[in-house]
Amino acid sequence: MAFAITIGVTVFKIIQTGGNFTMDALIPIAGTLIAGGVISIIIGFIFLLLSIIGSVRFARTQSMKEAFALGEIFGTIGTIGWINYIISLIAFFIVVILILLVVTIIEILLGFIPILGWLIGWIINLFLSPYLSILGSRYYSLLYDEGI
Repeated sequence: MAFAITIGVTVFKIIQTGGNFTMDALIPIAGTLIAGGVISIIIGFIFLLLSIIGSVRFARTQSMKEAFALGEIFGTIGTIGWINYIISLIAFFIVVILILLVVTIIEILLGFIPILGWLIGWIINLFLSPYLSILGSRYYSLLYDEGI
């Protein structure tokens, strides 16, 4: 939502310049895009932190109300420790990115083999995606258990 507002303000500023794209006209437009992007990233990061614990709470309690109980979510994260929670998530994302990087390199190398290489790469993805999904769910569950 914040990024959509940023795009809207940027388009308005572009229209406001009247086609006069001098450096003086472009600096505020670039500033708007950068500020809006930073705000969007911060808001997205906050929602990421809350949604992980919220989805585990939903899975455990089978109640949508519990998934959005912000007081309980903040309490759980507080018990885990904010720094510990954030560092744990960063470490998990680094491991997943490294796994995906290795698989991508393998798929690129297999991509040089027409049809057979593409098929093998697709099969690797077919088997790896559920594994990474289960790995993430289990990691989030263990992280949640640390807080209760």
